[in-house]
Amino acid sequence: MFADRLQLNQTGFYLQQRNQQVIVIENGFFLTRNASDMHNLSAELELQAVPAKGWQAEWTASLSKAEYSRLTTIVAGNNQDLAGRKPLFNLAAASFVALQYEGH
Repeated sequence: MFADRLQLNQTGFYLQQRNQQVIVIENGFFLTRNASDMHNLSAELELQAVPAKGWQAEWTASLSKAEYSRLTTIVAGNNQDLAGRKPLFNLAAASFVALQYEGH
């Protein structure tokens, strides 16, 4: 019944980055820092379906728990330790839905 019409993919990963470059905002300026370590534990799920001829539906969802294990920056002239904080632009959860039709 669902042969070649439904596909489910899942993945999980743990990423440990050392000495990565990150962009920080210090005193109103965007600066690149080289002394950052980060841990990221993530899972992704993808579902693709062909509900009818010419139609394709997709749904993707992801979860991410990322944090800096080491990052020091300057805030208002003082060193600030940002270890344990989430990276900028790293969403804890995200989802995407698409429906497309290709006529023949």
